[in-house]
Amino acid sequence: MNDQTRCKTLLACQDTECPAYHTDRSCWLIEGTHCNNTVQKEFLSKAEICLQCPVFRKNMTPEAMEETCAAMTRQFRENREMLYERDQELESISMEMALGLSEVFEALKKMAVGDPQVRLDEHSSLELILKLKQMVNRTAANMDEMIDMTHEFAMGLAEHFDVLHRVGKGDLGARVQGESKVELLESLKDVTNRMIIGVKKEIDSRHKVTRDLRASEERFRTLAENAPIGITIMNPDLTFAFVNRTFSKIFGYTIEDIPDKTVWFEKAYPDPAYREKIIAKWKTDSRKTTRPDEVHPLTLKVRCKDGSRKIISFQTAVIADGKHFVTYSDITRQARAQEILQESEEKYRTLIDNIQDGVILIENERFLFVNEAMARVIGYTAPEMIGMDYLETIAPEDRDLVADRYRRRQAGEDVIRNYELRLLHKDGVTRVYVILNVGIINYKDRVVTIGTIKDVTDRKRAEAERSKMAEKLERSRKMEAIGTLAGGVAHDLNNILSGIVSYPELLLLDLPDDSPLKGPIETIQKSGQRASAVVQDLLTLARRGVATMTAVDLNRVVTEYLNSPEFAKLCSFHPQVTVESRLTGNLLTIAGSPVHLSKTVMNLVSNAAEAMPEGGTITLTTENRYVDRPLGNYDDVTEGEYAVLTVTDTGIGISPQDRQQIFEPFYTKKVMGRSGTGLGMAVVWGTVKDHKGYIDITSVENEGTTFTIYLPINREFESAGHEKSSLDSIMGNGERILVVDDVAEQRHIASAILKRLGYQVAAVDSGEKAVAYIHDHPVDVVLLDMIMAPGIDGLETYRRMAAVVPGQKAVIASGYSETERVKSLNRMGVREYLKKPYTIEKIGGAIKRTIAGWKTADLKH
Repeated sequence: MNDQTRCKTLLACQDTECPAYHTDRSCWLIEGTHCNNTVQKEFLSKAEICLQCPVFRKNMTPEAMEETCAAMTRQFRENREMLYERDQELESISMEMALGLSEVFEALKKMAVGDPQVRLDEHSSLELILKLKQMVNRTAANMDEMIDMTHEFAMGLAEHFDVLHRVGKGDLGARVQGESKVELLESLKDVTNRMIIGVKKEIDSRHKVTRDLRASEERFRTLAENAPIGITIMNPDLTFAFVNRTFSKIFGYTIEDIPDKTVWFEKAYPDPAYREKIIAKWKTDSRKTTRPDEVHPLTLKVRCKDGSRKIISFQTAVIADGKHFVTYSDITRQARAQEILQESEEKYRTLIDNIQDGVILIENERFLFVNEAMARVIGYTAPEMIGMDYLETIAPEDRDLVADRYRRRQAGEDVIRNYELRLLHKDGVTRVYVILNVGIINYKDRVVTIGTIKDVTDRKRAEAERSKMAEKLERSRKMEAIGTLAGGVAHDLNNILSGIVSYPELLLLDLPDDSPLKGPIETIQKSGQRASAVVQDLLTLARRGVATMTAVDLNRVVTEYLNSPEFAKLCSFHPQVTVESRLTGNLLTIAGSPVHLSKTVMNLVSNAAEAMPEGGTITLTTENRYVDRPLGNYDDVTEGEYAVLTVTDTGIGISPQDRQQIFEPFYTKKVMGRSGTGLGMAVVWGTVKDHKGYIDITSVENEGTTFTIYLPINREFESAGHEKSSLDSIMGNGERILVVDDVAEQRHIASAILKRLGYQVAAVDSGEKAVAYIHDHPVDVVLLDMIMAPGIDGLETYRRMAAVVPGQKAVIASGYSETERVKSLNRMGVREYLKKPYTIEKIGGAIKRTIAGWKTADLKH
C-alpha cells in the first residue's frame, strides 16, 4: 500500500511495533494491529474497529474491500470448523464416558454380590474412567478390606450417580460435596468435579464461539451492505443468499427480482446469443475454480432494470460450503473515458504519422516514439528506431554538440530549442540536413524530450548548388573574358615574334662561327622561342580545344615526362625535392592529346616543386576509379569510369582564398622568369576541360596539397603502353554468375567481360530482384554492387540472399574505398572487394579466387 494513507500519517500514531505501521498490505487493521489498545484484539473486535477507523475508510478501495471480505470469510470458515471439531470431540467423550461407566457399574454390581474376581481393562483416554477402573481393580483386589466401608462406598457412589445424572440433565452447577475416608470416593469426587468443570468450560467456549460467529456475521453483513461495490453470495443450488444495497443501486434489482442465477442471466443479458456466451464462460471459470483464494475477473456489458447498460468488472471466488462470492464494480465511466482516450490517441497518431515533419520522443537517451516521417528521413522503419540510442542517428561531426545540449536541457538549463544539424542515414554515409525544434514535456507521467524534425537537405543542397553554380559562372565568365583577351594578344604577338624567331635563324646561317654577333643573335633567338612558348600557352587557353584525340595511356605520359629534359631541368632548380611515382598496372585507356596531357603533368609537378622551398616529396599516382555517385568539392565529378592522376606535395599548402583563384591566368606566386609565367595552372584547367574531365583540390596550409585529375575512360580504344596478362589463368568453366548493379552501363560492361571469360551471366538492376532471382536460379557467384538506389543496398541484399542460400558466394563491387558496410560483409564471409572500373584481369581474378574449389552443385537448397 505504498500509495495509501497510514495511521502514522493520518492519526500521528507512534506505535512502531504495530504491524500496520510498516506493512504493505491493503487490509492491515484486521490482519492484526494494536489499534486503540496495547494488546492484540480478537478478529471480530478488530473488524468493528475497522468500520469506525478513518484510516480504514480512507483506504477502503474495491480491492481492499475484497481482501477484507476474503479475510472475514476465512475466519468464519475456521471458526465453524473449530466448532465442528469440538462437537465431535465432545460427542466422542460422552460416548466413551458412558461405556466406561457402564463397565464400572457392571464391575461394581459383581463386586456387590461378592465376586472377588472382577477385573477391568485399564485403558481409556478419559482420566475419570481410567481412575475408576483402576480404583475398581484395586477395590476388587482388596475386597476383604473394603467390606467395612461398603455402606459408605455405596452412599458415595449414589451421590456420584446423582451428580452425574444431574449433569446429564444439563445442570453443570452440580458437584460431589460429601467427604469420605475411602480413598476411592475422594479420588472419584475430585475427578468427577474436574470433569464437570471441564465440560462446562467447553460448553461455555462453544456458546461464546457461536455468539462471536453470529456477531461476526452481523458485522460482515453491515460491512457488505455498506461496501462501495456490489456484493452477492450465491448458494451451490444457484439461488442468491445475499445481495447488498450497492448491487441494487448499480443494477436496480433486489434479491426478490433475481432469486437465482438463471433469472439474473435472463435479465442482465437479454440478447440470447450474448447470454449463451456469458453462461459458457461462467461455467468454464466455475470448473476451474478449485481454491477459495482463486479469483476470476471478467468485464461485461450488463442491462440494468431501467433498461440502461453499464460496463461492469466482476470478481468471482468460491467461499465456504461451495458458495460463490461475487463483487461488482461499475467501470462504465472509466471504460468510456478509455474509449475516448483511445480514439483521441488514434486520431493523434494518424495526425502525427501523416504530417510531413518528423516527430520524436526521447527518454533516457533512447527513442520512445518516432513517426513514419522521421523514420523515412533517415531510411529506417519506425519499429527499428524504437529503443535505439538517439546519438546513433546523429552525424559524427554534430554528436558532441547535440549530446551537450541534451544533457544541459535535462539538467534544467535554458538551451536553444531550434537549431540545424545533420542526421546520419541508415546507409552510414549520407548526411541529412534538418532543423530540430526540441523541448521537455510530461508524457504519461514521465519527463521526456520531444522534438520535431524538418528535412532541409534539398534546400541546403539547392543553396550549395546555387552558390557553386554562381562561383562557376563567375569563374567561367572570367576565364572566357581572359581567354578572349589572351587570344587577341597571342595573335598580335605571333606576328611580332615571327621576325624575332625567324630572322635570327637566317642571320646565323650567314654569320661565320667566330662572329662576335653570333652570341647576341642566339640570345635573341632563344628569347623569341620562350616568348613563342608563352604565346602557345595563350593560344591553348584561348582556343580551348584539343586538335586531335588518340588512345592515351596516362602511365606512359607520366613516365615520359619523368624521363624528359624538362623534368631534369626542374630537378636542377629544386635539388631538395624528391619525386616518387606510384603507377597502377593495367590502367585503362583514355582519349586525349598526349602533348597537352604531358604539359598538364609538367605544370602540376612544377607547381608542387615551387610550393616546397625547403624541400619535400612530390608523389604522382595513377589508378582506375569508378565514381558511384556525384562528388563535389572544387569541381563536380559525375558518375562514371575514370583514369585518375593525383599529384601530391608536402609543401606550404594553398590558402582558401588562393584556391579560388589558382586557375586564373597570370595568377602566380612562383619566381617569374625562372619557372613560371602565370599561365601554367590556367593551361591545366583548360586541358582538363578539353578532355571532358574534372579537377579537384585538397590542401592544408603547412602540410601540403593534392591535385586530382579525373579523365574519363574510353573503352573504344585499345589500351596502350602495357601488355595484358594471360587470360588462360582467369578463364571460367561455364559457372553461373549473377550481376547486380543499378547502372545499366556497368551491368553491360561486367556481363560482357564475364561472358568473354567463359561464364554464364544473368543481370538484374536491384537488390530486391536479385533476392527473388536466386530463389529459383542457383548461381555460383553474385557480383554485387555496394551502392544502389532506390531500394536496398549491397549489404542488405546479401543478408537477404544468405537467408535464402546460406553461404552464398559473392564479390562486392564499388567505386569507393572500403566502408563499415563493406567490412560488415567481410565479417559475413564475403572476402573479395572489387574496385570499379572493371578490368578483365581484376574482375576475372576476383571471380576465380571466389569460385575456386566450390561449385553450385555443392549447395543444398
